[in-house]
Amino acid sequence: MNSAIEQINFITLAFYLLLFIIPFMIFHKLKIKVGRQMIVSVIRMTAQLFMVGFYLKYLFDLNSPVVNVIYIILMLIIANFSILKQSGLAVKTLGVPVFLGTLATVAFITVSFVSVIELTTLMSARYLIPMVGMLMGNMLRYNIVSLSRFYGELKKRENEYIQNISLGATISEATLPFLR
Repeated sequence: MNSAIEQINFITLAFYLLLFIIPFMIFHKLKIKVGRQMIVSVIRMTAQLFMVGFYLKYLFDLNSPVVNVIYIILMLIIANFSILKQSGLAVKTLGVPVFLGTLATVAFITVSFVSVIELTTLMSARYLIPMVGMLMGNMLRYNIVSLSRFYGELKKRENEYIQNISLGATISEATLPFLR
């Protein structure tokens, strides 16, 4: 673990940050005004990676199943807010259902790995945290896209939904065309 940390020094990091000059120059030449946004994003990304790196080092050294579960719940809460914010949906209305859906999926997939990997290995922070992080990273994008499309279509075709409800359709039946 220490060897990986020692290999990523400030000079190496600075070299990789210089690679952002290429897209920055392309955007500038094409007159796409995202330079300031890009710089802020790179600074934020670098700061987040440093903080997460330091935190994960201590989390991996501690290697406590209780701390791992608390960390995963925190990741779920943050992902939940991010999904709802980027989808433009209300946290009050959909916070709990989205959280429970994400929690159920993460729990199911994580528990299914128990049949492949022994439980003590799976509950090790060094395996569990990155696995759940990658899983939630993929889920985050798909949840945002699907919720945005579903509620966008529902809003765009609201009259069709109201018509179906007024003709006696259940909520499940009225929303089925939008789920498809």
